[in-house]
Amino acid sequence: MLTILGFVMIATFLVLIMTKKVSPLAALVLIPALFCVLVGQGADLGKYVLDGIGDLAPTAAC
Repeated sequence: MLTILGFVMIATFLVLIMTKKVSPLAALVLIPALFCVLVGQGADLGKYVLDGIGDLAPTAAC
């Protein structure tokens, strides 16, 4: 089930970006958040965001 949702999320990215309905940056932020809520993990979304920023911050600082 999660695999199918992953492919649907990627297809949603492609469609929204290629039809210019949403900017790429907005799509990269909003679509995963939407799918996180759809899967039922919306309560943990803040933790996921903070973990992701914490993992990327050292790379961005270099």
